[in-house]
Amino acid sequence: MFRRSLLVAALVLVPLAVAAGPAGVAAASGPAGHASASCSGVIQITQLAFNPPAVTAGGSSTANLAARNCTGSSQQTTAVWMGSFGGASGCPAIDPVAQAASFAPHGQFRSGVGYLVPAGCTASQLQVTVEIEQGGTVLATRTADLTIIIQAAAAS
Repeated sequence: MFRRSLLVAALVLVPLAVAAGPAGVAAASGPAGHASASCSGVIQITQLAFNPPAVTAGGSSTANLAARNCTGSSQQTTAVWMGSFGGASGCPAIDPVAQAASFAPHGQFRSGVGYLVPAGCTASQLQVTVEIEQGGTVLATRTADLTIIIQAAAAS
């Protein structure tokens, strides 16, 4: 029980540490001209992808987010990262991680959160969804899947 609690704590702390570290620093950029005509709504998620896109159990990957402000006004929002293992046994639950996301007028926001697949986890995938929220309203959402490569047991 204590070991499982430590593992769950590690999964929560790893995303927070990566989000605060150099590779996961959230970045907001100023206007580089107006948002393109294809930008709709208030905030649009333009990318959410894992790098690397596949790992074996015991490995880690970073989910990278890019989003843009479709308006001419600054936006103060929250990016909520939610993850869950699919087809799994021996995998812990992952608590959501909330992160402040500030957008300049027509600006962009980039961030990354690292995820560890525990060595004993037999899941075939890790699914992460990011919701960008403002005042309790979801402005944008996107999901990405990390493929977990199942290794065959070594012959004895």
